[in-house]
Amino acid sequence: MRQGPDMSGGGQTDNPAGITGAGRREGRADRSREESAPGRWQGREDRGREASREGASGRWQGRDGGRFNARGGHDRARPQGGPRRADAGGEKRYVQRDARPDRRGAEPQPREQAYSGLLQAGTVVTLPIAREKSPYGYFLTDGERDVLLHYSEVAGQVQPGDDVEVFLYYDTEDRLAATMKKPLVRLGEVALLEVVDIHPRMGCFLEMGLGRNLLLPFRELPELKELRPQIGDKVFIVLAHDKQGRLVAKLAGEEQLQPLCFNAPAAWKNQWLEATVYKPLQMGTFVLVDGGVVGFGAIGMIHASERTHLLRVGERVKVRVTHVREDGRVNLSMRQPKHIGRGEDADKLLAFLRERPNQAMPYSDETPADLIQQRFQMSKSAFKRAIGKLLKEGLIYQEGSWTYLKHKEQ
Repeated sequence: MRQGPDMSGGGQTDNPAGITGAGRREGRADRSREESAPGRWQGREDRGREASREGASGRWQGRDGGRFNARGGHDRARPQGGPRRADAGGEKRYVQRDARPDRRGAEPQPREQAYSGLLQAGTVVTLPIAREKSPYGYFLTDGERDVLLHYSEVAGQVQPGDDVEVFLYYDTEDRLAATMKKPLVRLGEVALLEVVDIHPRMGCFLEMGLGRNLLLPFRELPELKELRPQIGDKVFIVLAHDKQGRLVAKLAGEEQLQPLCFNAPAAWKNQWLEATVYKPLQMGTFVLVDGGVVGFGAIGMIHASERTHLLRVGERVKVRVTHVREDGRVNLSMRQPKHIGRGEDADKLLAFLRERPNQAMPYSDETPADLIQQRFQMSKSAFKRAIGKLLKEGLIYQEGSWTYLKHKEQ
């Protein structure tokens, strides 16, 4: 009978240890776990620490200035240029100066407001000069945060140790800076500022007295381009912050203007005054009538039928007070009184007829009021008064819904 191979170890074999099939499977599993330990099966905490070290120079997220690690937490490492402050436990921690979008698409966080009680853009504060750093300027401090007062923003003679009154703003690199120049408006205040430039995509830039301009975004302005302010116009605005904490202008409405206005006196009736448009609407235009020595001004409205043309935000307009209301506001008109305006409207219709090829127009007493307003910028009652005057003088005649110019031989 034929013998099998020697199992005593004298010959060659694939299983020298005499391991069974089940034992071989367990051994392979153990080796697999050991070989993959530094790789795929690496602990989450280790990977989080490595990811934090590798991304230490990247963009910093989170309110405490740390970068999100693999577990969604923050690593306490210092971002470049970030100011530091003490938390509740006394530990120094670093915060970001502004918000940057997360690479993973998260919403940007608002600008750090740790010092919003004192160092806030748009406010005027008094701070001591901590030190001078050439060629930049002076560094002011509140004890926790330093702010640069550039040499070009200094008024008069100052030196370290002096207390200076400054206006705070964000420079072109979104760093909080200071100036000793006096602004035309402060945070939360209402002001009338001039439009000095218009950007086709951003909005209007306003002069605020600091040698730099204030943005009035297009989202604050009417959609119709004809109603937006032009260079040289002056608009009523409120100084505010955008979502990133930068200074921005917002159009002032009745809520902001009313506390500053006064009730119009009854003596204003039938007087011609100057006004500034602050809100143009289809049904009418809201303006602020100049108060002169009386005060800030009075709120008034020009009804659409009393406008001679569309009025834009910030436009100066000469208006006539037609009625002083009990609440102190006024109804206004851009037209002359009826006995004077009738002659002007008649001359306007007569000139229109003479320019027509057949010296006729498809307008009469039966024409709807909206068509008359659109074509001649006058109410239907004013149109009828002007037509009546021309008919009485024998300058025109009507057939059906048409009006014709009468010639001398007729």
